[in-house]
Amino acid sequence: MPRVKAAQAGRQSSAKRHLAEQFAVGEIITDMAKKEWKVGLPIGQGGFGCIYLADMNSSESVGSDAPCVVKV
Repeated sequence: MPRVKAAQAGRQSSAKRHLAEQFAVGEIITDMAKKEWKVGLPIGQGGFGCIYLADMNSSESVGSDAPCVVKV
């Protein structure tokens, strides 16, 4: 069995990564092309962010039949 160096033996695990903050339903976000999107309910979450239902900014709320999603 290989010996462990003293520097490696005292090593601690890296800090846990934090997930992105949650967006409220109905919140308006702007993308890099200056388009505004209204955020709906979250539909998934993983190591690379959250996925929300979305629609172009309108006066109506975002329903479960939203045509788009946003990944944050």
